[in-house]
Amino acid sequence: MASKDKHKKILIVDGYNVIRQNRELEKLFNNNMEDARHALVEMLSDYRGYKNGEIIIVFDAQYTNKKARSMSTLSNINVVFTKRLETADEYIESFVSSIENRKLVTVATDDNMVEVLCRCLKGSMLSKAFFGY
Repeated sequence: MASKDKHKKILIVDGYNVIRQNRELEKLFNNNMEDARHALVEMLSDYRGYKNGEIIIVFDAQYTNKKARSMSTLSNINVVFTKRLETADEYIESFVSSIENRKLVTVATDDNMVEVLCRCLKGSMLSKAFFGY
């Protein structure tokens, strides 16, 4: 799903992880998961407005019966739902590993293992301030 442009910056976001780290999004999530996902897409669409590059949000679908990943584009944001038995972390790790120029990849997650892998692969991480603390 990544751009064919090998010089384009990519922000890949662990969707539910970021939602759980942002107070407003977490309140929405506790009432309606779909509203929280939509609010995150809109927030990142605004962010994309002043940061040039591609944004991919990954949501876990590991506990569903979906046999395949689903991918769509909403408000110029690429949205991925993982397949059954696949976590967002696994998808992100595989995605970052597959990118040729990993210095162009930034990951937004609060997951320590993904952060360690990303840094080992020379990718970058967004600070906790991004999450809305």
